[in-house]
Amino acid sequence: MITANTVSQRIAATVVALLGLVLAVRSLWHVPFIDLAMPSARFFGPNAPLMFVAAGLFLYGSTVPRFRQGRALAVSRILLLLVGALSMLILAEHVFHVSLGVDFAPNASAPTPETPTPGRVAPNTCVAFLLAAVSLYLASMPARHRWQSRTMVVASAGVMLISMTALAGNFLQLPSLYQFASYNRMLAPTAAGLFILGIGLWFKMQDLLDREDQSVDAFESRITRRSAGILALVAISTGVAGFSIVEAGVDNSSSQNLFDTAVTNGAAVAATLEARLWFSQTAQHSPSVIHSYTILARNPADAQARALLREVGESLLPTGVRNIRFLDANGLTISEAGQALAADGTMRMPLNPSEQVATLLWRDGFYLHTENMVVIDDRFVGKIVMEQALTGFQNQITEIEKSSASTEVLICGRTATHVLCAPSRFYPKPRTIPLYKADGTVNLPFMPTELNVAKVSRIKDLRGVPSVIAYTPIRNFGLGLVLKVDADSLYASIRTYVLQLIAVIVVLVGLGALIARLQIRPLLARLVYEQTRNQAILAGSNDAFIAMDSDGRVTDWNARAEALFHWPAEEATGQLLSDLIVPPEETAAHVADMAEFKRTGHSPTINTQREIVAMRRDGTRIPIEVSTTGFHDGTAFISNAFIRDISDRKEAERQRERSEQRLQAITDNLPALITHVDLDERYTFVNSNVERVFGIAPEALIGRTMRTICGEAFYATLSPHIKACLAGQEVAFEGVVTTREGVRHFQANYIPEFNRQGEISGFYALTFDITERRRDELQRAESEARLRLLTDNIPALIAYVDTSHRFRFGNATFEDWLGVAPGALIGMSIQELVGEQAYRERLPYFERAFGGETVRFEMNTDTIGIKRILQTVYVPHKLADGRVDGLYTISTDVTDLKKIEQELAVLARVDSLTDLPNRRQFEERMAEAVAQCGRSPHPMALMFLDIDKFKDINDRLGHAAGDDALQQFGNRVRSSVRKTDFVARLAGDEFMIIVGPVRSPDEFALVAEKILAAVRDPMRIGDTTLLITTSIGVAVFDGRDTDSEAIIARADAALYQAKGAGRNVVQLASALNA
Repeated sequence: MITANTVSQRIAATVVALLGLVLAVRSLWHVPFIDLAMPSARFFGPNAPLMFVAAGLFLYGSTVPRFRQGRALAVSRILLLLVGALSMLILAEHVFHVSLGVDFAPNASAPTPETPTPGRVAPNTCVAFLLAAVSLYLASMPARHRWQSRTMVVASAGVMLISMTALAGNFLQLPSLYQFASYNRMLAPTAAGLFILGIGLWFKMQDLLDREDQSVDAFESRITRRSAGILALVAISTGVAGFSIVEAGVDNSSSQNLFDTAVTNGAAVAATLEARLWFSQTAQHSPSVIHSYTILARNPADAQARALLREVGESLLPTGVRNIRFLDANGLTISEAGQALAADGTMRMPLNPSEQVATLLWRDGFYLHTENMVVIDDRFVGKIVMEQALTGFQNQITEIEKSSASTEVLICGRTATHVLCAPSRFYPKPRTIPLYKADGTVNLPFMPTELNVAKVSRIKDLRGVPSVIAYTPIRNFGLGLVLKVDADSLYASIRTYVLQLIAVIVVLVGLGALIARLQIRPLLARLVYEQTRNQAILAGSNDAFIAMDSDGRVTDWNARAEALFHWPAEEATGQLLSDLIVPPEETAAHVADMAEFKRTGHSPTINTQREIVAMRRDGTRIPIEVSTTGFHDGTAFISNAFIRDISDRKEAERQRERSEQRLQAITDNLPALITHVDLDERYTFVNSNVERVFGIAPEALIGRTMRTICGEAFYATLSPHIKACLAGQEVAFEGVVTTREGVRHFQANYIPEFNRQGEISGFYALTFDITERRRDELQRAESEARLRLLTDNIPALIAYVDTSHRFRFGNATFEDWLGVAPGALIGMSIQELVGEQAYRERLPYFERAFGGETVRFEMNTDTIGIKRILQTVYVPHKLADGRVDGLYTISTDVTDLKKIEQELAVLARVDSLTDLPNRRQFEERMAEAVAQCGRSPHPMALMFLDIDKFKDINDRLGHAAGDDALQQFGNRVRSSVRKTDFVARLAGDEFMIIVGPVRSPDEFALVAEKILAAVRDPMRIGDTTLLITTSIGVAVFDGRDTDSEAIIARADAALYQAKGAGRNVVQLASALNA
């Protein structure tokens, strides 16, 4: 996102990089216009410029998203490490006073007091670059820990403090602010470049802090810091401005005072010299001197005259005369008083008096050397050479220098090419200084003395120390008095005030920050709360939020916008919205709308809600709903847009439209009138059947009330049902209505409609034409009445049972047989009717019948004290799809029929004369005996017997007697065999006995003998007693015999054998299984 912070960082980075580039070029080549713009550029080596270039490029690159990753980031970090390493190496050189080979001095650079090591970066500059490298490196790291931002704050503040201090020092010409001890100074371009770099770092730091913590305390701390920074900047600026004003005043005042002092003291020095020169002249006019020279002119050897001159000289010694010599015309000493200064080590500065030769001497003090000619009667007779100690002169200079620790007074003279200066406070030895520099320029500060000019200047002295220097000539003696004060000393008087000002600034800044904190905190808390709440709302919003500036560039892009359009916020921010989501064919219109909005604050697309099509990053298009608002933020018109993806809604609308179309098609083809009515009883939906039934178009009913459409009479019949439905009840009723087809029967269902709040909002009405159904119902009722009449008069239980085994129909016979009325039978379960046990007995038949099988069975019942045998048929009621929906049951009372069947069964299986089993039963039992023998290891026997000569009995006594004889014969045979043995009468007098199984064949003979014995007993028949015998044929069989007829045949053959043997015998078949 390109913010004001980003722009500020880029501007600062560009300026720093360009400054470094310019200085690097100057360090390699002499470029006059660079020297003209930055005079101190000539002192730069390549190190500081290259570090400026590296720092500027890194700072600029850190604002570009692509720079913050991959190879570019790795390379830039290496550059930063090199900057830090170089700074530390140069610092080591300063601290340990060694050369590590990293200094590159500019061409023709010579050591100076301010730059003792040419080409070496100043130590405070190294510290600033090292702090900048640390700050930039931390800025390139992911913000994971608070110490990172805290360290960056300290580093950035350090760069700002160092650079601002150096700038102030250069501006105020206070070396202590830009030069540490005696190391190299920080040049003004360096201080300016570091200050701009510090500004860029400060904005970079703000970016990190803004991303780091969004809490109220964090915002409060930031605002407090920024407020303190702004107050400090204002206070410092005000202090610097005030200091400049005070400095100007102090400078003017001090300079004037210094100048006045110089002029005054120059005049005093001149007066002293003039007085001493006059004093030296008084000696030549002394009567004693003239008298002595007059005598000596006549007699040079006159000792008295010489002595008199000595006395004159000695009398002058207490007046400050160190030495006085009286010379003759030849320059030979006549007389001398005091000690003359030695020639060696004595500095001589010629003076320019008009009447005598004078020289200012220095040898541990100032002395005035004068030579005055003695002329008598216009004849040169000699010379007086006097050396006077200028003690007052020296005291005067000492007093002046006591005014400050840096005050220095220089008394200088000159020759044609040099300036001679007496020893001074900082230069204990006399100096000879060239009047001009090697390049021909004036070697200040001595040129003004030559020009006989009095002035005051702010320049650097020969030590290179900024100083305030007052120049004044000492009359016309060819001497100059130079009064010099270091600039630092000059402002010593206001340092206390500066310190006090700093203390006041600190207090005011602290108070201002505290007051701002107290005043801002409630507002900030509210603002932060609102901002946090808005951010949380926007972050969690289901709508995409996009904020734009007046040009239509994105300034805010929330997470939903990222997900919707597939553009990350980092890439989207700063781009034109038209380049991100506006389809190409709509771009021109969008740009025109934004231009109009930027110009007027109004646009067809602003403050509206629209549904449009947008474009994703991959080119796919989606329908969106856009709500756009615009406002003026104090600088320009900006806009915000809430965007909702309505793809689902559009698809839902399409589906709803299709659903409504399907619903309309379905309802139009249903055999019913379907309508929807609202709370005002107005139709809101009507299907097309209304036109078919009533001849009214559906759209003609929409919005009209039911009362209007139905009419008062028909509406009156519907009103109770409408009220009940609108009260929340589902209503179903039937009625009659007149349609275009005549009178029709209908069934109506009113279903209430509830909204999301659970309140009734209307109802649906489904009306079916049941005319045909009513007709069918009447017909069915008639049919059912006939069926009921028919079934109620059938002597059988006729019913219909559903799948839950409950009765749905029962005829009147249920009441006759079971005591349950048909009406009470409906809904009753079979279990309830017949009881649990009987139900379980019938359950398997029900299951078979419900499986689709017609089932018939018989079952005994005992209800209301009557036992019956019921023959029942279950007939499944199958639907068209094959499912069984119920059963028809018919139960017929077959009790009497069963009795007859039982009697017939007995007659069919029992001989009616003897009550013995007949041939049919014998055949059944014989088959069973053969099967049983096959399963048993023991044999069985079949005995075939008849009555001997039975025909004679019938013929003599008649058939009745014969029947009696048969009966008694049967009884005797039956009583002679075991209970397990089977006796049957085949026909006539033929009987069969199945004996066995037995363990031994002898048992068969015993049974036969027993029968023979029983039959032999006399038999009473009517009035006649008969002796009856029987013949028995026996066939023994075992499991190997499986043919009943074969066994019977063997027994029959054995019987005939017995007959042939004389009757009344038992004949065993010749062989078993023969």
